[in-house]
Amino acid sequence: MMLNSLNQAGLFLINIVFGLYIFIVLMRVVLQWIGADFYNPISQLVIRATNMPLKHVQRIIPTYAGIDFAGISWLFALTVLKLLLVTSLELAAFPHIGGLFVWAFADLLGQLVNIFFYAILFSA
Repeated sequence: MMLNSLNQAGLFLINIVFGLYIFIVLMRVVLQWIGADFYNPISQLVIRATNMPLKHVQRIIPTYAGIDFAGISWLFALTVLKLLLVTSLELAAFPHIGGLFVWAFADLLGQLVNIFFYAILFSA
């Protein structure tokens, strides 16, 4: 019983911490993609929160045609890590790597759809 409660608490913390940071990095990619004003205080907060790890990734993976491939790859890596930790805590087993990549892609796509849905709802 105690181990199950600790697993549930660990799952909650992993989902909250990774989910929030993945959301912020996804917002950075979306804001760059739509050409948002980066002098906006919200944009400045997003850039400051994601700049440290992304500046190292951007040295390896450049931006091409206005698309931040470094940010997208960082998002994908974070999502895979989150899902790997969640499945290892829930199932106590290592998931299949192909299924993990498909699951991560679907998770990111769902979050992107949610961002645009709530942005449309907020603007209306």
